[in-house]
Amino acid sequence: MKSAAARLSKGIIMAMMIHAGAAAAADSAKIEVSVQGVIPTIGLSIDLAGDSSLISTTRTAHSIDLGYAYGHGTDKQSFYRGDKQVVFGGEIFTTPQDLNYEMSIRFAHLGYRYRRYFGQRELFGIEGLIGVGWASLGLTATGRTQTASEYLSDGGAMLGFGALWRFRESTAMHLRLTGLSTGADTGVTSANRFEFGVSQALGRHFSLSAGVTRLSVYSAREDRVQSTPRNKSPINATATGLGLGLNVIF
Repeated sequence: MKSAAARLSKGIIMAMMIHAGAAAAADSAKIEVSVQGVIPTIGLSIDLAGDSSLISTTRTAHSIDLGYAYGHGTDKQSFYRGDKQVVFGGEIFTTPQDLNYEMSIRFAHLGYRYRRYFGQRELFGIEGLIGVGWASLGLTATGRTQTASEYLSDGGAMLGFGALWRFRESTAMHLRLTGLSTGADTGVTSANRFEFGVSQALGRHFSLSAGVTRLSVYSAREDRVQSTPRNKSPINATATGLGLGLNVIF
């Protein structure tokens, strides 16, 4: 009886070790891409109630808010002896080697925005957004002897919040974070857009903005092993730089 139990325990342990070894063998390295450059943005606001223009703002404003941002650049990631392989675009990049990346990120949203100012002079305000969003990632990886490309694109639920400080009648400092969740495993799993800068009104219907903008995209892939193709490398991609924007208000 003891011998049978010992054999069973040994068999279970061996099965667990084989399973763990297979899981380890299936692991792939994470792709990390970070680029810098100018990030152009464009926005459109359609006021449903109240006025969201800097020069004629009301205490509260209900608006339809649309936005688009684009980032592009190149980066390099080094993999060393003993690092896991990179599985991307139908290719397997063994290590050690350097991978050179060319990347583009697009982020767009459409939603309802509520904005409210506080204080007697209405200098400080907050805003919240809810709606739908879309993000895409175009990525090309070039190694010693291989090149592979993928284009990912997905939409989903969008949430955002922001804050404003109108330190002049037609000038404001703004901060906004917008997040997107799609639920996709091998495409764009999630994305976000962060902005911090200054906006200058050019009359009632137009404004220009400049500041720091950061776009990021995450693709889970093997991070969700049970529901993704085996060995596909997860991706973290970011584009950071000077955001230059044009905003239109109706």
